[in-house]
Amino acid sequence: MTGFALGSVLHGGILLAIVALGATVGLAIRRRRLSARTVPALGLALAASESVWYIHLMNGPWPLWPGMLPLHLCDLTVWLTVLAATRSSSRFFSVAYYWGLAGTTMALLTPDVQGLSWNYPTVQFFISHGLVVATLLAMAVANAVPIDRRSWRTAFVLLHLYAAIIGAFNAVFGTNYLYLMEKPSGATLFDLMGPWPWYLLSADVIGAALFFLLSLPLKRRRPAEHRLDKASSAS
Repeated sequence: MTGFALGSVLHGGILLAIVALGATVGLAIRRRRLSARTVPALGLALAASESVWYIHLMNGPWPLWPGMLPLHLCDLTVWLTVLAATRSSSRFFSVAYYWGLAGTTMALLTPDVQGLSWNYPTVQFFISHGLVVATLLAMAVANAVPIDRRSWRTAFVLLHLYAAIIGAFNAVFGTNYLYLMEKPSGATLFDLMGPWPWYLLSADVIGAALFFLLSLPLKRRRPAEHRLDKASSAS
């Protein structure tokens, strides 16, 4: 079997299947044709998939430190999605929603597995990233965990805080998490954004625009609704 090809029919089919899964599950929950427990089940499936991947990494012949740690944005988004889905947490969902539907979706459009054979790491990439997007899309369509339209600003600030921490780690240990130091080796959207460091600035502007666009379908909630959310979370 040949390796993964960017823009192939198979690639397009995978993307459509991910969107269809998330939208179908979300609509079915919203119309009460599917149990709301489906969302936590998706979160648990994602956690199980990622845990198996970690076991695979730890049992491999390669050194994990410092360049193969789960520090990419998509790695963190996996666990934010798991927490949002299994705990029905607006706190986690309000970050995972933007990081996943903007960032993880971009990773699926131009995955860093191009030319690789369809081995376990390649399949796992699509399972993990696909479950993140499908779970978040299902939660959004079902309105399972309502979040405020203004939450995009908090998610964007937290993204920069995380990037600053990872940037310092990259500088000290010579790694390239979040692709802050150089572009991925394969063809990605970064190729359209200029050389380093200008592609980082371009990606930042595009990211802000995507976060804002993702906020538009959300409702702007009243202060009283926020107080109710905090009270229910505390209990």
